[in-house]
This record gives sequence, structure tokens and C-alpha cells, in this order.
Amino acid sequence: MTFVQTEVENYRVNSYFIDNLDTQDKQRQTEPLCESLVRFLDDKSHRYSKDVTTIEIVFFCGHYSKAHLRPRYIEGKVVKNLRDRDLDMYISRELQIDIDLNAHCKEFFEADKMGSYNIIARTTLEYLSTVPLPVKIRKTFDRELFVNDLREFFVSLGCDV
Repeated sequence: MTFVQTEVENYRVNSYFIDNLDTQDKQRQTEPLCESLVRFLDDKSHRYSKDVTTIEIVFFCGHYSKAHLRPRYIEGKVVKNLRDRDLDMYISRELQIDIDLNAHCKEFFEADKMGSYNIIARTTLEYLSTVPLPVKIRKTFDRELFVNDLREFFVSLGCDV
């Protein structure tokens, strides 16, 4: 399994590509997209909700990976590290969004870099436009603004959305 995590203050974008079909090394190909998305979101001076301080977006693709069907909102949770208590993490007011690319798995792994970006862009925008948000933030989260910002980001990369 390969794992990439890019982290800048309030936004995280991760990608998990677990499959033997990954002959073009999609993990390495998508690192610039993940890093650019973090910088793009971090540069936004506004927040999408007063109840969300962190947004985590995770892209999943491969036969052995499974995304959550709906976004999750975590208001206060301690994730304990069994080896070192100093490494315990406190998660507060975080929106976790899993983007499942498995419906386009074969196409995704066979596509060139821009083709992969297009699949990520279309799947992300379609998912975020239709999925129900967690009840606790449904009224306060500006979905339309968030989706429009993501659309702007993908268009700036040259994606067809």
C-alpha cells in the first residue's frame, strides 16, 4: 500500500491507490494535484462553515480500498497512539470527505496524467454536489461555495468539468 499525505494547517488531501493495475505510478502522478489542492484551499480567506475548522479530502481507488459512503463530521475525538502517548491527536470540528474512484478504476489506472485528473475532478464535483452532508453542519456549511471553489481549481489545472 502506498500513502501520501500533504498537510497545511486547515486542509489535508490524501490519496490511496492500492492496485496491481498501477503501472503508471498514479500515486506519484497525483502528488502535485494533492499538493496544489491544499495550497488552493489554504489560500482561500473564507471558511465554508463556522462549525468546520479542518477539511480532509481522501481519494480512494483500487480493489483493496474502501471509502466511506458519506462525509463524516468529527467534533471532538482523541486518536490514541499505542506506542507514544505524546503522539496522541485531538480531532476537532473536522469534515472528512472520501472520494471513491473505484467506479472508474480501470479507466483511471489506464489514463494518462491529465485523464486521471479529469476523472478525479468529475467524480469529486459530482459527489460533493449530491451527497448529503452530516446533519450537524448541513445548515451552516456552504456547499455551493465549496463546490464552486473546487470547480475553479480543477479548471485552473486544465480539467474538463
